[in-house]
Amino acid sequence: MKPRSIGLLSALVVLSLLAAACGPTPTPQVVEKEVTRVVPEKVVETVIVAGTPQVVEKVITATPEPTAGPVMGGTFIYVLPGEPDSLDPHKTARTDAYNVMRYLHCSLLVQDPEGNYVPYLAESWEMSEDGLTWTFHLRKGVTFHDGTPLTAQDVAWTYTRAKDPANPGAAGASLAAVDSIEATDDSTVVMHLPQPFFPLLTSLSDPAFFGILSQKAVEAAGDDYGRQPVGCGPYKFKEWVTGEKIVLERNPDFNWGPPYAHQGPWYFDQIEYRIIPETTTQVVSMEAGEVDFGAVAPSDEETIRQTGLFTLYPIVYPGTGPHLQFNNSKPPLDDVRVRQALNMAIDRDVLVKVVMQGQATAQYGPLSASTIGYWPGVEYVGYKYNLDKARALMQEAGYTVNAAGMLEKDGQPLKFTLKTMAGEETWLKIAEILQEQFKALGVEVQLEQQEAGALVADEISGNYEMGMMQVGWTDADILYQMYHSSMIGALNLGQVKDPKLDEILTKTRTTLDPKLRQQWVDDAQRYITEQALMAPLLSMVSYWAVNNRVEGELFSTKIYQLFLDDAYLVK
Repeated sequence: MKPRSIGLLSALVVLSLLAAACGPTPTPQVVEKEVTRVVPEKVVETVIVAGTPQVVEKVITATPEPTAGPVMGGTFIYVLPGEPDSLDPHKTARTDAYNVMRYLHCSLLVQDPEGNYVPYLAESWEMSEDGLTWTFHLRKGVTFHDGTPLTAQDVAWTYTRAKDPANPGAAGASLAAVDSIEATDDSTVVMHLPQPFFPLLTSLSDPAFFGILSQKAVEAAGDDYGRQPVGCGPYKFKEWVTGEKIVLERNPDFNWGPPYAHQGPWYFDQIEYRIIPETTTQVVSMEAGEVDFGAVAPSDEETIRQTGLFTLYPIVYPGTGPHLQFNNSKPPLDDVRVRQALNMAIDRDVLVKVVMQGQATAQYGPLSASTIGYWPGVEYVGYKYNLDKARALMQEAGYTVNAAGMLEKDGQPLKFTLKTMAGEETWLKIAEILQEQFKALGVEVQLEQQEAGALVADEISGNYEMGMMQVGWTDADILYQMYHSSMIGALNLGQVKDPKLDEILTKTRTTLDPKLRQQWVDDAQRYITEQALMAPLLSMVSYWAVNNRVEGELFSTKIYQLFLDDAYLVK
């Protein structure tokens, strides 16, 4: 709940001082004085009765100020900086799609504001002693948006479909650790694993990419499902106007929310996602009070704060942080000395001051500090800015400086193309500074801006040399997904094939003892950093702006999530 300033009346003590009449003292008596008024707390009124030595105290019961509770109605306007490629969770890994799908679908379990795993579609679950079998018991009475009941068969079918290598969705990377999923009856799902998988519950608590689908609805819609999804979440799909908006409407039958929220339909009539790719236009819309929620870059934080229209929640995104992705399979980036030199040529303090205006910290490892499993040791292992050492490494790799002061090898100048996302101004500013810093090393870099979908597709396929990227994830398991060789063609954008690293990353998943698992996670971060498989840049502090006409939202500093389950709109 966002803080509100409410003025309260002070308690009053009334003294009635009446002069005593001359003459004999009358018989003492008790006089009750009725006082009618609204007071915010219990008060004691002292009454001195004329002609008596007796003081009577009258307790007046508090009458609290009327308060407005949650109300149904209104449209919550959500700024979407990119247009989803699909709303089929098994066909996309995009953040903009995630932001829509998380209210369309429900997961088996979910994390509460404290980061605990709590029931959602599954009332309970248990793991076998060897960690190879997980059993989930579903709650009854859940229906999809088309009215059909949700059963364990839908769960088994959903996750089997997500596992299919032909489906590029984000869930496949985690579910690859599961051998099979079966429905033993209408309300029981059993997962069989070939080896223990530590982060399984973290994955299954994501209602967007791990939401349960209706087999009937998916098969009926065919290839059109991504544009007309059917879920069982608090909101139903209404319309998608390409390039303009996606609209969801309240699910009036929703009565299976998690235990930390009220039970019953959500309060907004609709959630309207306005597709606004340009940062400048996003800020203008916020200044005009036309939207209810949007992400705010540090450079725009003061502008939005001065409007007085929004509550700003600071966010340190878990996951990778903005980083420079290398294609490790392409020469000369397959040479660790070249990658290390490029890391040493980056003055991250300049990025913090110039691009982020001090609202970020330099990052030297693959994970941001807010990610579960982050290892602080990377601050010492990571490559700091040192242009002299960078030049020495390039010389060791066989490069010389030509007459123009640029590096070349066998008469060929060293050139790279760095791809970044069109409309993402912060990334573009970072890329422009990197371009200048690499030039100081003697490396020519050309910048190429691409639409988000094209950029992600090129990095997945390996059709690039360098690219700006950021991957959000709450747990260090993102390292497995980004660097294990089995993930090439999915989230292994760096095209990394390293048997030693594969072994370490496998241990991060199969070790169930939390302390031992953390040691393997630390080893993975050390190895990725030392091998310079990417160039970490920043841990960004950005903001979520929530319009002050929204009440009841809850922001968690444990998992950096905004909960809208109990949110409503006021005039």
